[in-house]
Amino acid sequence: MNRREFLTASGALAVGSALFSGQCRGSTQYVSERQKGDPDAKYERLSFDPDKIQNLIGTATKAAFEPWNKDFPGKLVATAESFLGVSRVTAPDQVTSFLQLFDLPFKDSNGPVPFCAAGISYCALTTILSGLPVNRPGADKTTLLRQYFGDIDHYYFYPTVSCQDMYFIAAGRHRWQAKSPTKQKLPKPGWIVLFDWSNTGRADHCGLITSGNSSEISTIEFNTSGLAGGSQRDGGTVSRKTRPYTHVKGFIITDKVPTSQTV
Repeated sequence: MNRREFLTASGALAVGSALFSGQCRGSTQYVSERQKGDPDAKYERLSFDPDKIQNLIGTATKAAFEPWNKDFPGKLVATAESFLGVSRVTAPDQVTSFLQLFDLPFKDSNGPVPFCAAGISYCALTTILSGLPVNRPGADKTTLLRQYFGDIDHYYFYPTVSCQDMYFIAAGRHRWQAKSPTKQKLPKPGWIVLFDWSNTGRADHCGLITSGNSSEISTIEFNTSGLAGGSQRDGGTVSRKTRPYTHVKGFIITDKVPTSQTV
């Protein structure tokens, strides 16, 4: 069963719904998704081929997975911290690298390409690679990182540019926790939070949890504003944020123990 069949079978994807709009480029079906990094920012449009991303995950990976790492969520936060301050203005080459993982450009006909999910995916791959010996000397970093798409997908979350696809796959694999700021269900550092700014049921931004309590969460977010609040004036930055639960859709659990593992 491929990704699109899985989503259809699980009822996650309704063809012709308002969540996505598709456009054909040759024989390729592109999906369009709106994203923005703050509730009062302007939406940016992401156009991508979901089947191409699935193929990258399926064909550009190693034959065997690295071991599951219970410390991965904490290490993921540490990696994300190393990119704080990166923006389209200050480090366009780095933002390009986030998107290049998925063969997307810095800018397309719709304008700057949003990179909140791509940035977190890049951090996850970098986290795995940084703990391993480089086994392909001379290979460019994008090629090296892509080897571990399958590891991230298998153990932690679905690496992609799409907030919606992150949600669909997490829900289908029982890695999803709906918003519930009770003491028993507080999000943990290293989990991924999905936001729904317009309260439409559609995820349109994501971030990485650094801490949380019953009234608010602290995050590191890609493609957001450089301020604690306010609009996206600087064209997309990696920044720390503190958010209420108002627009939180829910969380992707990145520390779920695989059934084959013991702690």
